[in-house]
Amino acid sequence: MIHITSGDSAADLLRASGLPGEVIGWRDSAALGPSPGGISFAEYRAVRAAFRGVSAETLQDVDLLAALPEDEEMVLWFDACPYDQMILVRLLDWFGAQPARRALQLIEVGAFPGVEPFYGLGQLTAEQLAGLFPTRRAVTESQLALATAAWRAHGSPDPREIERLIERVEDGEDLPYLRPALRRLLEQFPAAEDGLSRTERECLEAVAAGESSFGGIFRAITRLEEPNHGCWYGDGELLSTLQELAAAPLPALTQTGDHFELTELGRALLAGEADWVARHEGDRLQRWQGGVHLEGKKVWRWERQGGRLLHGTLLSER
Repeated sequence: MIHITSGDSAADLLRASGLPGEVIGWRDSAALGPSPGGISFAEYRAVRAAFRGVSAETLQDVDLLAALPEDEEMVLWFDACPYDQMILVRLLDWFGAQPARRALQLIEVGAFPGVEPFYGLGQLTAEQLAGLFPTRRAVTESQLALATAAWRAHGSPDPREIERLIERVEDGEDLPYLRPALRRLLEQFPAAEDGLSRTERECLEAVAAGESSFGGIFRAITRLEEPNHGCWYGDGELLSTLQELAAAPLPALTQTGDHFELTELGRALLAGEADWVARHEGDRLQRWQGGVHLEGKKVWRWERQGGRLLHGTLLSER
């Protein structure tokens, strides 16, 4: 038996749980950074390694699963957050394409009795994880098909593929946490209202509410994330976002050590009186969101009020 879960924390807990089998902690998630579709495993590994700042040889990717014994049962352990959901669909897409299908079991958790708020499997004890083992269920063909559709939509250069998939998928169907996770990823596109991703706006909101230290901002954003995903992208990504907001020639924040304060532009952004892309970033904007390369001013945006994608050419620059 081989257990696959997200990250080292949950993996270490599984190893301490007394459950039989080998444990693999999957570290890289396409929820962050570039994840273009239509390229080979080797090309994809190189893209992800460059994003992570590591060598391609050290980056995990699904082709390494081919070396696992085919007669071993696979148990996939994942929670509801976007980070976990994008690892899950990546794995299920790969397993679904294999001619010799391994026995696949899935444990998905969005809540746990007595743990409130619940952010993820890493919160649980080894004993609590062991208690989830009997809840595992065989992965179905419809789950594999949905995962493949989600993986392809996420890797498309047209983010409307994700939007269309969200419209087709009902909550509770097959992969119950996929729909809200995909919507949360769309919220990472620059907003139509201010050019800020949801994470960038939450950073500014936390500072405006009186949090100045990195630890305080981290805790505030953990409370702001609904559904209760916590800081699902990790403290490293949060710090990087804060530093980018502070390092620009016209910054939204100032940084002194691990403390941050709003600038005049930061206050204007929160008031809806400025646009981070049109007024500040200009042609410097270079960011990937899945298969979409956000570059320059005319980019895909997420309209918060309407809950829909718009292309930048439809928006007036402020």
